[in-house]
Amino acid sequence: MHLTERELRHIVWEQLGVRVAPNTPERQMLDLLSYKVSVRDLPPNPVNLLRDEVVRYIRDNQNRLSLPCDGDCYQHPDGMVLHCHTILKEE
Repeated sequence: MHLTERELRHIVWEQLGVRVAPNTPERQMLDLLSYKVSVRDLPPNPVNLLRDEVVRYIRDNQNRLSLPCDGDCYQHPDGMVLHCHTILKEE
């Protein structure tokens, strides 16, 4: 059985709680799941910087916002974080 990169990313997230970068090679994800490498050995996920920015914005403005979620961007996929970041940037 062969898993797609998307499936591997999901498994890494579900089992290890790590949002891997879009350019993380399949081999590195497999090695991470096999505990052959650590998270520090992977390329950084640039979307995590945006996650932190959105979380800070939500925390600083929570009294003025009506959110459809709890504001924990690490619970959402990269695409959703990019969407929220774009919307909040427009405000």
